Amino acid sequence: MIKNLTIGSTYVDLYAATGIAVGTKIKIQICTGTGLVQLGVKATAPTSNQDGVIYARPGEWLINSAGDPGAWARCDGTALVAVISE
Repeated sequence: MIKNLTIGSTYVDLYAATGIAVGTKIKIQICTGTGLVQLGVKATAPTSNQDGVIYARPGEWLINSAGDPGAWARCDGTALVAVISE
């Protein structure tokens, strides 16, 4: 399953927004964007940029681990991300 999401400055729960079950291994592609995308792997949205956040730019792929408690994304501008479940 592939779901495309447009994200902005508020963290988006990638599992809830795509309907993919929490804990499913997912691949995230940063398709386009006007800033760095910040991704956090935790049960709740990150509370700061230092809260286990990984930064990615357009063209990059990130893959989480099966069993992760959550996946969150935001961007200082706007970005289109593709979320792919395995």
